[in-house]
Amino acid sequence: MPVVESRKNRRIAAIRRMMAALAPGEVTVYEDEADIHLFNPKIRLDWMNRGQ
Repeated sequence: MPVVESRKNRRIAAIRRMMAALAPGEVTVYEDEADIHLFNPKIRLDWMNRGQ
C-alpha cells in the first residue's frame, strides 16, 4: 500500500500546485467517478430507467 499512498500524495500535490498557479479569473473544475474519452470517444449502447 505505500506505493499507492505515494502515488496518491504526488497527484494531490500536483493538483494543489496547479490550483495555486491559476491566473486571476481562472477556475478549477473537479469531476469524480468519470470516464471521459476526449481523443477517441467510444460509441456504444447506453441505458437509463424509463422517465429519467
